[in-house]
Amino acid sequence: MAGYAQANTFFGVDLDLLNVGVEVRVNDIPIYEDKKSGQLTVELPCPDSIINDINSLSVIAILPKIGKTYAEDYVPGAYVSAKLFRQENDGKKEYLTKFVLKLDADGVLSPVDTEVESIQKPMLERIENKAAKFTVYAKIESPFPVWAWQSGLDIEANSENFDGLYLVYKEIHGALASNDQSSLKKLYSQRAKEIATAYNLNDEAAGHEKISTGKDAVNVDLQLLNLVSQSKLELQVFAGGKLARVASSTNVQPIGFIQKGTRIFHLHKYMFYKNEKNQWVMIR
Repeated sequence: MAGYAQANTFFGVDLDLLNVGVEVRVNDIPIYEDKKSGQLTVELPCPDSIINDINSLSVIAILPKIGKTYAEDYVPGAYVSAKLFRQENDGKKEYLTKFVLKLDADGVLSPVDTEVESIQKPMLERIENKAAKFTVYAKIESPFPVWAWQSGLDIEANSENFDGLYLVYKEIHGALASNDQSSLKKLYSQRAKEIATAYNLNDEAAGHEKISTGKDAVNVDLQLLNLVSQSKLELQVFAGGKLARVASSTNVQPIGFIQKGTRIFHLHKYMFYKNEKNQWVMIR
């Protein structure tokens, strides 16, 4: 396989769908979620999820949401297409693995054999309510260093980890509430460093700029919402037990702002790993 060692290599997922709700994951790390009915064509950045060796691309496809309720069936013509790509120096995209899901004779989404490319046997998992998870694989020689989370401690979905990680969310919420920019820079530091690496930025400061560290706290048009009660949340573990977040059963995390006047929500999304000192560290 050809070697790629350029720091400005870009990775992403081209997603195309019609009337299907989806969650997209790269290496079991969520990079996008949209439950609404409709048509969508979008490019999803994912360089910070790429690892050296075998990488997976998964889509969890569900019945779409129409208004406030979910559809009972997929409409004719519903489909999902997902392609993981590499792009060098803003040049032509090289597709590394891909698939298409379309409705079969039973009215459920199934892979189209002629549209599947995978270095390993694809995995299809049927889920309740006509949902499905489909995964394909690609071998990638990554231009990035080993991410910190890859050597982190294994995370178990237990109450101790749930309680501990929720306390970190409380610390972040407190720093946002008090506009403590120094604390926010420290809390977001490892995340900013790796984002800078993934997107070929100059340094940690540029990483902070890209992820807008602390900017919502100083925006007078935004109001910080109360931290969601832990009783309404759960611990969610990803990346083979290396990453975790706290969120509701509908994947909404407990920190967010609301735009004054328009009432538009600005929900903050995080992912954490546990370092060798058994400490939670924000990494995404």
